[in-house]
This record gives sequence, structure tokens and C-alpha cells, in this order.
Amino acid sequence: MATLVNTESTGSTGSTGSTGSSATVEKLGTAAGPATPRSFRPDIQGLRAIAVGLVVLYHANVPGIPGGYVGVDVFFVISGFLITRQLTNEALRSGRISLFKFYSRRMRRLLPPAVVVVIVTMLVARAVLPYSQVVSLIHDVWYTAVYGINYHLAIEGINYQQASAPPSPLQHFWSLSVEEQFYFIWPVLIVACLLLGRRRFRPAVLITAIAAICVVTFYFSVTITSTNTPMAYFSIHTRAWELGLGALVALVNGRLARVPARLAAALSWTGLAMLLAGAFLYSDTTPYPGSAALLPVAGAALIIAGGSLRHTGSPETVFLDRSMMQYVGKVSYAWYLWHWPLLILLPAWAGKEFTWMTNVEVVVIAFWLAVLTYFLENACLRSHWIIGRWFGVGVGLAATSAVMALLASVSLPSVVGSGVARSVTSLAVADATAVQNALTDGMKITALPRNLTPTLDNVTTDLPQSTKDGCHAALLQTAPVTCTYGDPNGTRTAVLLGDSHAQQWLAALIPNARAQHWKLITYTKAACPIATLTVWNNDLKRLYAECDTWRIAAFANIKALDPDMIIGSESDSVPWSAVSDARWADETVRSLQRIAGPKTHIVFIGDTPQTTADPTPCLQQHLTNAQACAYQRSAAYLDFPDRKKIMHSELTAAGMGYVDPLNFFCGLWCPAVVGNMVVRRDTGHITNTYAAWLAPMLTPIFKDVSK
Repeated sequence: MATLVNTESTGSTGSTGSTGSSATVEKLGTAAGPATPRSFRPDIQGLRAIAVGLVVLYHANVPGIPGGYVGVDVFFVISGFLITRQLTNEALRSGRISLFKFYSRRMRRLLPPAVVVVIVTMLVARAVLPYSQVVSLIHDVWYTAVYGINYHLAIEGINYQQASAPPSPLQHFWSLSVEEQFYFIWPVLIVACLLLGRRRFRPAVLITAIAAICVVTFYFSVTITSTNTPMAYFSIHTRAWELGLGALVALVNGRLARVPARLAAALSWTGLAMLLAGAFLYSDTTPYPGSAALLPVAGAALIIAGGSLRHTGSPETVFLDRSMMQYVGKVSYAWYLWHWPLLILLPAWAGKEFTWMTNVEVVVIAFWLAVLTYFLENACLRSHWIIGRWFGVGVGLAATSAVMALLASVSLPSVVGSGVARSVTSLAVADATAVQNALTDGMKITALPRNLTPTLDNVTTDLPQSTKDGCHAALLQTAPVTCTYGDPNGTRTAVLLGDSHAQQWLAALIPNARAQHWKLITYTKAACPIATLTVWNNDLKRLYAECDTWRIAAFANIKALDPDMIIGSESDSVPWSAVSDARWADETVRSLQRIAGPKTHIVFIGDTPQTTADPTPCLQQHLTNAQACAYQRSAAYLDFPDRKKIMHSELTAAGMGYVDPLNFFCGLWCPAVVGNMVVRRDTGHITNTYAAWLAPMLTPIFKDVSK
């Protein structure tokens, strides 16, 4: 596996302090005389401390640091600088680059602490997290082992069905995956440039190649952020320019040593100001990375560029080289590894959400774990093993974490209830009393029935038929897909319109449409309301332009169809507090009126109650006490208690039919299980099984219009 590329070396001192043989070579930005860049950079160690501090305080929800996530960008710039300097110095010092030794050094440096954290996280999560989260974590471990978790998260980020899922304890490993992907590609690029230069180290060739990569991937960052923010945030092809900018600084490092001291100090102070501006002025609503990342990335590059030499009055001499900053920088990698799992797992163990002050205590605990882990990290770095042996050790460590995940997956506890098999009486007609009786009986259930359906390991996949048919538009989809259900030869046409809260009623509507000989055509899209409003989408981290485009096209299709009936529904939580309750209702009414024909009957199904916690993990942790996962009727619409009432009033005042679903789910209490059925698949959606059971309750929608 060793790939050796011979180059002519220079007499410059490399990062290890050794000197290669003298030869003629194009200089890598070196300067004659005393202005020679330093091997060890205390300013970079201090910059690491700032970066990790911003990240952990941001993740701890400490007020005043809404953009602390920019600390990750700083790490990218540092990595690009150090790795490029190491590789080019090796080429100049020894006359060749060993890819085998490079990858072995990376494994020695990064894998031992990472694998320890992964294994401990897996073991603790197995004990404190519910079944579904452990299963998700097992998948994350496998992706982490092959350095692919960043793309896994990018894909999950646009999966609306996963929107309510809690964050993974290993989510922060995405940045390590980006760096490892960089480590895999970058040495090969330098080798290619050396071959292109016919074994003469030509900095101009490498600078040109890296600059081109920076330009292209920065373009990707800007354009993809505006369309697919999760993909832009987690991907190497949108982040490579950040590492590349650090690499460019490394390639001109020698020339930077000639910069006058005052100018160099000014560069560093300017860079620090830019970095902190991003940390304090950006927030979760900032489209990121996009062009916004240029501020902290350029700031980090300026700090490094200004620190080629130690200058009086620079950030280094003022505070970056202080012993505390140096020590925090030294353990920054381990602190980064530990802080996030603890912030996820300790609240789960305690059974409550922590305040930011408690979170600060958690990250302090993580710091002490980092200190202990650093001893392992340092022992590996000082090991007398030959460097090549670490490649095999690294592969073995990665395999160990994957095997641990496999063992965890085969040893997961059963989530099948031990209670007696139950059934619920099928509804022959719309019978509100029968539903209320079933809800009352549901509150008497303690041990979950052994014939629970869907099973607790499949609740999240109990989805409407239109999802399986590809008829429910995903977040990034803009073209409506027309799908017909019910009676395809029906003489009347109904349209189901709205977001996933409309789609969830499909299983209840299809049998009624078929029995009454109605064609049922669906126009539904994830998180896209009927109300003609541009809404913010938290998964995409931007205004939901795809919804506006889809809505215009869907409305045009419906207008041309001139259906006999429109059945609408939408989540009242979509706009959150961005609009008033009255405007939300008014825009919904206006939209429905705009697309309805003169004889079109309109029926609106009110929003389903929201639960404060996901019932599936709750049931998985309370197999013998289903009542623990119920909630009171008074808590059914806590977020916007008046919005449902205003919607009801406005819609009926406009002459539209209105179905209030509250009594489908709640008596005095709202149970999580009715008979042998799980009611909800997450905090906002009902299971397809429960929707199908409720079908007779929606029969009047079709019968009343058919008269």
C-alpha cells in the first residue's frame, strides 16, 4: 500500500526538525535569513481552544453565542494548513511522500480517542436511550466507522419523516468524516501535482490546483446552500474550500514570514474579529455554510497567516500563547469528541431537558474526560511502534467499533408487550360514542398488548399509501404528482390537498371514496400548507421556496380539474409564530376559495392534537405502563391554543364544512394505545393503522355531498 513519490528535496527544516539533502528546487515560499516560519505554532494551539470553546458553548445553548458552530470551520482551516505543510515538508525534506505512512499517522493520531468515545457512547446509549434511538445510533456507528456519517446526515436532513427524531449522540462526527475524506484525497492531489511537475516540486502547480478546488467547492457551497442546506452543511464537496484556504496559507507560509510585524499582527487581529463576528452575529437561521462561511473561514486564515512568526502585540502574545489556552488547545480534539454525547445522553439518563447552566456543567465534565483521554492520545503518539503498524491497528479499531454496533444490534431488548392480546371493535358507521368508549378503554391499558399493531419497531414506517407510491412530494420536490385512489371509474372527483397532516387521513378516505364511487386525487407535500404564505422550513434552514412553487402548480391543476369536492387539512404549527392566528385562518380560507369551482364543496379536517413528547420512544420504555405515555385533553393544543378555534370559526363562516378531530383522539385523556393499535407514529402524525380504523368517522364527508 505504500506509495512513494520521489522529489528533489530542499535544505529547509521540516516539521520534525530534520534536514534533507541540499538540491535545486523551486522554493516553497521560503525566505532567506532569519525570517523562517516556525515549526510549532502556539497561536494555532490557542486558536484551537477558541474554536472548541465556541462549539461546546453553542451546543450547550449558552446565551449570546448563536453562531458558535463556526468553530468547526476554524478546525477545517487549521487542518488544511497543517496537513498541507506536513506533506510538502516531507516532500522537500525526504524527497518523497509515503501515503502509507501518512494514513498510518492519521490513524495513530485520530482513531484511538474516537473509538473509545464511540464504544462508551454505544454502551451508555444502550442503557439509557429507547429502542428506536439505539437502532438509529447503531446505523450511525457503522457510518462513522467508514467515515461516511456526514453524507448519511445530509440525506436524513431532508427526510421529513425523520424531522422529529432527536439528534444522534454521534452527530458531531460529521466534521471528522469531512476531514478524513480530505485526508484521503489531499495527499493524492499533491502526489499528482508532483508527477505533473515531473518530480520537481513546483508550488505554482499545486497552488493553481488548490485554488481551482477552492473556487469550485465555494461555488457549490453557495449554490447548494440555497437549495439543499443539509447537503451543503455536511458535505466535503461544499466544505473543501475551507480546508483548501488553509492549504493555500501553508503554501505561501514562507513569504508570509517576510510581512512586517505590525501588518502581520493587524492581519491576526482582523481575522480574530471576523471569526468572533460570525460567532456572535450568526444564528441557526443564517443560511450556512453558503457565502456566510467566508467570514469565519477567512478570519481563521488571516490569524494563521499573520502568525508565521511571533510578533509583539499580536493575539498570540496577548492571550493565545497563555498556558490555559495552550492546554485547552492540546485537549481540544478529545473535548470535541466527548462533549456532544454527554449533552445528549445525560439528559436522557436524567429523564428531563437540561437548562443551559446545567449543560455548562456537562461540558465541564466532558473536559475532564478529555484530559483523561489525552493521556491515551499522547501515549499513542509516543509509542515506539513503527509507524506502519498503526495502519493495521487503525483498521482494527474501526472494525472494533463496527463489531460493537453489530453486537448491540443483536442484543437489543424486545419491544413486544407482555399484556394480553387485545382487539378493538370495528366501526360500522360514524359512531362518536364508540370512539369515546375505545379511548376510555385505552386509558385502562397498562401492559402493552402482545399483538400491538404496528409493532413498536415499525411505527415510523406505518405510512400512508401515497408515500409508498411516490405521490407525496418531499421537501425539495416542486412538481406535483397526480395520483388517483378510491374508485378510478368514479363519476365524482374529490381532491385531498395539504401537507402531511392532510396526507395522514388518506387511509380513512380511500375506503369511503371507493364505496361512494368517488375518484380521490391527492395533492400533498411535506410541510407545505394550503395557506398562501411563504413559510420557514427548519429542516432546510431557510424559506421554503419549493413549497411556493409546488403550491402554484398544484393549485393550477386543481383549478383546471374543477373537482366536486376539496378535502383540505394542514398543520397549524407550520408557520409557528411568524403569522397571527387570524391571518393563518384567513389565508387558508382565501386559498381554498381561489381554487374552488362554483359548485365545489369544501371540507376541512382540523389539525390533529400535538403531543409534547414522541409517544413511540415513550412506549418502548414503558412496556408495562402505557398510561405513562398519555396526555390530558387540555394539553392537546398547547403551542397555539386559540389557532384551532379561529380556524374553525373562519372556515365555517365561509360556508365550508369542518371536521373537528379532537374527539377521535381524546376523552378526558388522550391514550397512546387504543385496543391493539398505536395511535401515533410521532408527535404530530397518526399511524396509518389508526387512520384506517377511523374511516367510518369520515363517511359523512362523502355522503353529505352525494345527496
